[in-house]
Amino acid sequence: MLENYHHYLTGNVEEGNLGKTVKPTDWMFQGERRGTSMNLPNLVRRVIIPLLTRCFVCHSPKHLHEKLDDPFELDKSIPKWKGWHSFRRSLASNLYALGVKPKVIQAILRHSDIATTLSFYVETSETESREALDKPNSLMG
Repeated sequence: MLENYHHYLTGNVEEGNLGKTVKPTDWMFQGERRGTSMNLPNLVRRVIIPLLTRCFVCHSPKHLHEKLDDPFELDKSIPKWKGWHSFRRSLASNLYALGVKPKVIQAILRHSDIATTLSFYVETSETESREALDKPNSLMG
């Protein structure tokens, strides 16, 4: 699965490819048949939820923990799954914070308009806003 994600980011979203048509076989999460996307509810149930439900004590996933002797205690530092929209917003905001260009984020999210990406998906933190406002001050004084 991660190989498909890496291929998507490196092969299909490079700046030179932004204007090209994405083929049906170029899914971020490639399905097993017919070149379709992976069944996302199955991805959540089989991969994401088990990764997010780990034991605080031994760090093993809950579904593997029943084989161990110690009782399962949920690690509350790991965020809960809140759905695909939250995932997409977090992905966009984190990529933006890492310095990824907005046009690349737009292509990853497959938005037709960059205004949608910037208005509804990319959020900046208060810290980022303060740092941006401090930049002109540092140049002046």
